[in-house]
Amino acid sequence: MHVPTVGSAATTMQIADLHGDILTRITASGQSGEAGNYLIVSANWTGEVPAGVTEVIRSSTDLAQIWSSVSVGSAVAFEQIRGWGQQIALVPLSAYTMGE
Repeated sequence: MHVPTVGSAATTMQIADLHGDILTRITASGQSGEAGNYLIVSANWTGEVPAGVTEVIRSSTDLAQIWSSVSVGSAVAFEQIRGWGQQIALVPLSAYTMGE
């Protein structure tokens, strides 16, 4: 999952397994944050972590769920978040491994 940097608004993305257990929280704001590329894998995944991955997140289930919340204080911040949200991307692992 690609998480871009964000403007002045604050946002949190929670990644959970299918049991509802929170695996991690990714926060981003204009002052700080954890923009980057996150590899979400099942507990049995044994592949190599490709270059460019910020963090590997292991799920106890084969599927994971992502929840996001955004705090906006003005119309300007809302437009920034809309643009930010359009940059979030679920990118297949093969895009990093070139199909290996």
